[in-house]
Amino acid sequence: MELRSGTVQNLKFFMRFYLLILFIVSLSVIAGYSQEETKRDTAVIRQDTTGQKQDSIVLLQDSIGLLKDSIALLKDSTNQKLDSLAQKIKANIKKEKTVVEKEKFWSYSNLGNLYLAQIAHSDYWKGGGYNNINVWGDFDWKAKYKKEKSNFVYNFNLQYGLMKRDEQEWIKNRDKLEMSGNYGHQFSNRMFLSALMTMRTFVSNSYQLNKEGEKLNLNGRFFSPLTFDIGSGLNLKTLEPAKGEKKKNTNVLDIYYTPINSKITIVQDSILAAQYLPEKFRSQGYRFEIGSLIKIVSNLQIMKNITLQSKADFFTNHLASFGKFDINIESQLRMKVNKTISVNILGNLIYDEDIQFDIVDADGEPTGNKGPRTQFSESINVGITHSF
Repeated sequence: MELRSGTVQNLKFFMRFYLLILFIVSLSVIAGYSQEETKRDTAVIRQDTTGQKQDSIVLLQDSIGLLKDSIALLKDSTNQKLDSLAQKIKANIKKEKTVVEKEKFWSYSNLGNLYLAQIAHSDYWKGGGYNNINVWGDFDWKAKYKKEKSNFVYNFNLQYGLMKRDEQEWIKNRDKLEMSGNYGHQFSNRMFLSALMTMRTFVSNSYQLNKEGEKLNLNGRFFSPLTFDIGSGLNLKTLEPAKGEKKKNTNVLDIYYTPINSKITIVQDSILAAQYLPEKFRSQGYRFEIGSLIKIVSNLQIMKNITLQSKADFFTNHLASFGKFDINIESQLRMKVNKTISVNILGNLIYDEDIQFDIVDADGEPTGNKGPRTQFSESINVGITHSF
């Protein structure tokens, strides 16, 4: 009975020990399983986190792409706005220029010519002739004002020339100083009311020359004679196009008529007064005339590089010798070779009842008589032309 009770106690002890070992092993297994599950869950979480990071990177890349596209669109929009602004600025500048051009009422033109001619022979030359040199020039300046129906033209013209033959001194062979102004107010397409004023004189002393080129009598000097033409009347622009039409060329043919025109001749030199004034006016040194003036001005283009410019004045005195005309006609045929070289043919015809000459016979000897004579001058010139 005692053995059985000890055996039972040992069995109980071993059972308790076995159960303890089994409990410990079960705990270890459970703990290991829990660790594996934790590792698996951690790996899954890491994988999910990595996926989320990758998704975030993709979203960030997409956002950057959208930002780039937005910047590009903004640039395009900015460029379009800048282009539009630039076009508006250019348009405004053009409008301002147009306004400025419309408000530019004055225009100017200048033309200068210089001509030179020379003939030279050796001492042993049987062809005949004289050694001579001829140089002269002219300058023409115009100022034009035009606003609505009013216009004004001022013209300054100067011609002066010298020549020398053999051993003789230099002598003047051309001399002219003329200034003119013309104001017009348009009242129809081709008709203007006009006021004219012209002044003419010499620049330096002028002398009568004999056939040998020697100086004889004094013919004029600066401001002696001095001639004024002042009047008002009508100006007919015959080549102007009809209303609403455009002018096809630059040709000009203007006719001025002043029914009441004043002609004033001033000669302060008593010697010259005998040549330019009737006897009863010589002591006072001037003469005042009232008459009518017809003035014709033309500028015609004959060919591409050839133009003909002409000016003609016809004056008759109402108070004395009515119907007899004082005539002054000037013509210039200009042939343009290139920009700087031109060939000019100039002609000038003058007839004035009051300009007296010593009449000579067929041999050139003076007859003792005086009277008016037709004056004519002609020259062909090749020279340098400059306009600005």
